[in-house]
Amino acid sequence: MFSIAMKTLRANLSRFIATLVAIAIGVAFLVAGNMLTTSIRNSLGGEIDRQYEHVDAAVTLRNEELAGSGLMSGAGIDKVLVETISALPHVEAAIGDISGMSRFADDAFADDLSIMDMQGLTVRPWYDNDLNAVTIVEGRPPKAEGEVTFDRGTMKDRELSLGDSASLTSLSGAVDVTVVGVTSFGTTDSVDSTGTVMAAPDWAFTLGANAEQTFTRVLVQSDGTVSQGEFAESIRVTLPDGFTAVTGDTFRESMRSVLNEVLNVLGPVLTGFSLLALFVCGFVIFNTFSVVVQQRTRELALMRAVAATPRQIRRSLRLEGFGIGLIGSVIGLLLGTLLTVGLTAVLNAFDLDLPPASIVITPGIVITAFAAGIIVTMVSVLIPAWRAGRTAPVEAMREAAIERNRLGRIRLGAAVVLFLAGVGLCLTRSGWFVGIGAFLLVIGVFLSGPALTVLVAWATRPLVSLTGTPGRLSSENLSRNPKRTATTMNALVIGVMLVTLVSIAGNSLKSTVLSYVEDQQSTDVYVGAMTGAINPEMVEEIEAVDGVEISVRIRQYNVTIDGAVGVVSTTDDLSALSRLGITPVSMSWDELGDRAVSLPMDANSMTLGPKTITNALGTSITVELADYLESTFDAGSLGYVLSPELFDEIAPADNGVNYMMIAFEPTRKSEATREIKEITQGLGNIFVFEGNIFGRIIESVFNFLINAVNGLLGMSVVIALIGLVNTLSLSIFERRRELGLLRAVGMTRREVRRMVRFEAVQMSLLGTIIGLASGALVAWLLLRATELADIAFGWKQLAGIFVLGIVLGVVAAIAPTRRASRLDILDAVKVE
Repeated sequence: MFSIAMKTLRANLSRFIATLVAIAIGVAFLVAGNMLTTSIRNSLGGEIDRQYEHVDAAVTLRNEELAGSGLMSGAGIDKVLVETISALPHVEAAIGDISGMSRFADDAFADDLSIMDMQGLTVRPWYDNDLNAVTIVEGRPPKAEGEVTFDRGTMKDRELSLGDSASLTSLSGAVDVTVVGVTSFGTTDSVDSTGTVMAAPDWAFTLGANAEQTFTRVLVQSDGTVSQGEFAESIRVTLPDGFTAVTGDTFRESMRSVLNEVLNVLGPVLTGFSLLALFVCGFVIFNTFSVVVQQRTRELALMRAVAATPRQIRRSLRLEGFGIGLIGSVIGLLLGTLLTVGLTAVLNAFDLDLPPASIVITPGIVITAFAAGIIVTMVSVLIPAWRAGRTAPVEAMREAAIERNRLGRIRLGAAVVLFLAGVGLCLTRSGWFVGIGAFLLVIGVFLSGPALTVLVAWATRPLVSLTGTPGRLSSENLSRNPKRTATTMNALVIGVMLVTLVSIAGNSLKSTVLSYVEDQQSTDVYVGAMTGAINPEMVEEIEAVDGVEISVRIRQYNVTIDGAVGVVSTTDDLSALSRLGITPVSMSWDELGDRAVSLPMDANSMTLGPKTITNALGTSITVELADYLESTFDAGSLGYVLSPELFDEIAPADNGVNYMMIAFEPTRKSEATREIKEITQGLGNIFVFEGNIFGRIIESVFNFLINAVNGLLGMSVVIALIGLVNTLSLSIFERRRELGLLRAVGMTRREVRRMVRFEAVQMSLLGTIIGLASGALVAWLLLRATELADIAFGWKQLAGIFVLGIVLGVVAAIAPTRRASRLDILDAVKVE
């Protein structure tokens, strides 16, 4: 049977081209996702090892959670400590790393900034030694005040060239700088996600608006005479309280762990969409083999007539499926290596700054590719193979295969039961029942496909008959074999249903969240300091702006709360928070005392009771979380609210006003906002966020996620299109005698093309309508059950999906219509 299967596969390979393409696309995307994440992990992991290879020890905060969070904690490393470390035995070199933030001065009044633009560039001092993690790729290092280098990505985004001037924010206001060099972090553009600007060491503090002139960590190189462990320990014993020293290997591992957190999200997402594409492939494969088995009825019956058992027939079909899966997997593996480069370019279009993709072939990637392609194909072939085994020898004497177009009462009854059960479970609004209900509902839709096909063909027959004989025949052909038509549509139904579900659910959640933000926000402008505090004179100047109605001065400090990173806040007059709608649920601000209140935003704040708060230097206090705050958007930025006296026990004595929450008189909102921006313009340490900035950020995040998910789901729609083309092409081959007879009795080539085109359009239109309806229904039921958002259909997007379905039908008909119109009449009607 193996020999027969391979010969049959070679003889009929042209019939499986679309199947091979579908498998190859699914496997290619799976390979590209695995290869991309492996490539990034190896590349950036290697970059970290190479760029920081001379780091033998690193001095950081003793509080590991705060040290790894990247948050300013009020405890920096000053230049004196760096000089002290440099003078220790066995120290070859020591540098302070990261000294502040800066932004392009013109961004203060821009309305289209991304969250990266608002955060600004990381300012790093340039050191001409082995501990410097960045490399000059063009130009020279900065040597004097006013000279800077930008990373390669920033140069491209801002369209800068060597010798150009730019205006950056600084501690003393906007400063004009000259670009003298371009940097990179190995093969990637920047070591920092928001961009890197390098400056001469002494001037970097001014450019980075770092009034305290402190670093976040110290990188140390040894003279090579002691081990890393001994070297780190010799430094650790000399450090003041609150700081520790780790080995270079530990430091590099912590840098890689940040990368792994990103890849641990990216990898499963790409794999999930790849598996979805392979699932859609299963419908294409199933339909192709079903058609091919029906076309080969006489051949299979002859094999049965010469003593082939049903088991041998089934084995032969399974071997053919294995061969198709094997070939498709090989093609997919090769295609995936090319797709890796393209996928990197797409992700970099979203400012992810990934390294250049490299072809990484591992045994795991190869095994996964072959396993996915072969298993999907073998499973999809099981039912067609079982049907082939049931072929009776008497079928060999028939001139043509008999088409079975019965709907099947059992199938229709099961579809109705599953659909109603799914709707009922979704209406219970009870945990897992909702998910199970949605699954049963979708299965019910799939099983009802043949009945819906006949119903739609009957309903549209009067309309398409207006186009003449081709339209009437196309409607009859649609319902000739409703099971095949439904199976062909299922691939399209899945893609359209998921796109509709994501669009409706995403837009509904976006609308609800934006409405909540607008309703729950009283603050018109946030003014804050990236590091340190706002100058007291500036606080007074801002509050004196005409139109400022409410101003609350917030003192804030980064800490850990029961081991998790968090913030504590206070203000000299806690009752002022009430004017912005920020109040405890069951107590007044006067009753706070030595206790704390917070929004229930994480695991630590979900339960009331004693909490341990620890600062960057290791000092701890125990505070009772006594109440929750009323749920408002403004309250979300405060963390744990303490009394001023309790706050002073954990925060430094000089911790001033870190940010201000300001509300304006309605008639002066725009003018007052602009005046405040003018007051703070050019100061790199000060940010001004309008209250609606959070709504804009949330909206952009939702739009990105909806578009990204729909873009990936589009791959399954493409595979569905391939399946539609394949089924139509095989149908043309199967109906060549019928088409020949139609041509013989006077139908023109143009009318044949119109008939096939009408079939394709009706099929794609039916699949699109079912997908739209089922996707909208599932979205409505899920949103209703979870009560996460009010339904928002987004009619423009749904109309676009509907039009896309019609376009897919027209595109799918191009190749089959040409083939149908070119059939030779005599060759088509001849009898063997």
